[in-house]
Amino acid sequence: MALARVHDQLHAKQLYNDMYLADIYYFLVFQLEYWFFFIIRTVPLSLKLKASPILPSVFI
Repeated sequence: MALARVHDQLHAKQLYNDMYLADIYYFLVFQLEYWFFFIIRTVPLSLKLKASPILPSVFI
């Protein structure tokens, strides 16, 4: 009986750790997404195109 209780406690702790890591991951992803869209909407188009090394020079 005590062994099952210890097993349940360890399992609950592992689930808590996994949920904690998932919370950190989703927080970082949503923060990056927020700042990405914030920059897209606020930075003028000419600055974005000139600062981008990915786009070909046709767009500049």
